[in-house]
Amino acid sequence: MFPILCRALWSRWSPPDKKVFRIPGLSPDMMQLIIEFAYTGLVSVTEDNVQELLLAADQLNVVGVVQTCCDFLGEQLCPENCIGIFQVTDTRSSPELRLEADHFIVAHFEEVVLSEEFPQLSVQQLADILGRDDLNVSEESAAFEAILRWIAHEPDERKADTALLLSKVRLVLTSEDYVRLNARPRLPNGILLAIGGWSGTDPTNSIESYDVSTDLWMQVTDRDVGPRAYHGTAVLNGSIYCVGGFNGVEHFNSVRRFDVSARTWHEGPPMNHRRCYVSVAVLGECIYATGGFNGYSRLSTAERYRPETNQWSLIAPMHERRSHASSTALHNKVYICGGFNGSDFLQTAECYSPETNQWTMIRQMTCRRSGLGIVAYADRVYAVSS
Repeated sequence: MFPILCRALWSRWSPPDKKVFRIPGLSPDMMQLIIEFAYTGLVSVTEDNVQELLLAADQLNVVGVVQTCCDFLGEQLCPENCIGIFQVTDTRSSPELRLEADHFIVAHFEEVVLSEEFPQLSVQQLADILGRDDLNVSEESAAFEAILRWIAHEPDERKADTALLLSKVRLVLTSEDYVRLNARPRLPNGILLAIGGWSGTDPTNSIESYDVSTDLWMQVTDRDVGPRAYHGTAVLNGSIYCVGGFNGVEHFNSVRRFDVSARTWHEGPPMNHRRCYVSVAVLGECIYATGGFNGYSRLSTAERYRPETNQWSLIAPMHERRSHASSTALHNKVYICGGFNGSDFLQTAECYSPETNQWTMIRQMTCRRSGLGIVAYADRVYAVSS
C-alpha cells in the first residue's frame, strides 16, 4: 500500500526524484491517518474527521480509506446530514454513496426541507429533485413551500431562479383551497391601511386595506410578521413605518418598514427608547417619535429618524411626559396634543421647531384628551376624541 501511495504522490505533484512534497489542502492529521493505513491497513473514522478524511483519501487515490469513509457515512445518513453527504461525494470516487444520499433526500424530502443544510442545495440540484417522479411528498404543496424556503435564504440572489423552480411544481395536483390561501389580492393605487392593533384579548398582526373606489376591505396580512398594538405609523418615501408598540409581553423600540408595492416587511433601525402609545409624525424627510410608555413610566423624550443615515437620534425632550397623545406636522413644526402623564389626562399642547431644536408650549385645548387623534388641515390643527 505505501509504495502505491508514494507513486500517487510522485506522478501527481513532482518528478520521481523529489523527496519533499507540498500537498495543498491536506492537513498533517489526515496525512498521518493515511500513512498509518498504508502500514497497518486500519484507519480510525469518526464523525469529526470523516468528511476531511474522505476528501484527503480521494485526493491521494487511497481506495481503501475512501470505501471505509463511505461505509461510515452511509450508516449515518439522516435528514440533517444527507445533503452534506450528497455534496461531498459530488465528482468524488464514491458513486454508490452519492446515489444512496440522493435516494434518501427524495424519500425523506419533507424532513430534509426543514434541515439547516437544505438551503445549501444549488438551484440545479433543487430543480432536479423537484422534477423527480419518485419525489416523496404527502401533498404537492410541500414542493411549493420548499421553493419558498430555499429562495427566502438569499432572496436577492435567488429570486431570479423562481421561474425555473416553479416550473417543476405540478400545480394541477395542489388543492383548490391551497391555491386560494396563497392568492394575493392586488392593491389599488389609493388605499387606507389598518395595521395591527388589539383584537379580542390579544394584539394582532392583521393588516387590512380599504379601496375607496369599491368600498371594500381586503386582508393583506403577512403571516411571518408578529403582532403589534399601540404603535405609531407613518408614510415616508412610499413606505409605511410601524414604530414601537406592544405585543402583549414586550414594549418595542423596534421599527418595521412595509414596502407596499412589493408587499414585504423589512426591519428598520431601533429607536433609542422603548415606546408604546407613541405619537408619530412626518416632517420634511424625517419621522418624529415623541413620548410613549416604556413599560415603567411615561416619556418626555423624543427622537427623529433620517432615511439618508438610516438612524434615530434624540432631539430635545418635551416639557410634559406624554403617552396616548397624538402628533402632526404643520408649517415646519411638529405639534403634539393631550395624552396621559401617568396620573392625569392632559389638555396641554406643544410644538417642536427643528431649526432651534426646542419645544414651545402653546395654548391649551379646551378639554383634557387622552387617546385622541390630531390632524393638520388648511393651516389649522384639529383634535378629535371619541
